[in-house]
Amino acid sequence: MKAQEILRLQPKFRVGYALNSISGTTFRLADLKIFKRLQRIPAKITAYLNRDKIREVYKSDCFKEDCDNYYIIRATDDTLFHVDF
Repeated sequence: MKAQEILRLQPKFRVGYALNSISGTTFRLADLKIFKRLQRIPAKITAYLNRDKIREVYKSDCFKEDCDNYYIIRATDDTLFHVDF
């Protein structure tokens, strides 16, 4: 899956957050165990991305302290994306 396929055609307006970047990643599924898996998909993600194409969302600390809006998304076809807000 490409990044354009997971994006919403008509994004919802979300106060305080805007999608900064989305890109494919070189991580593999086995690498995801170092990240925290979220129980629910945050609303700021579903405002810009299609919920039905998202299988799991992982929170990443981006390996530094000042990066709190950085996520890794696992799509339904097991493609992984970096998402930054």
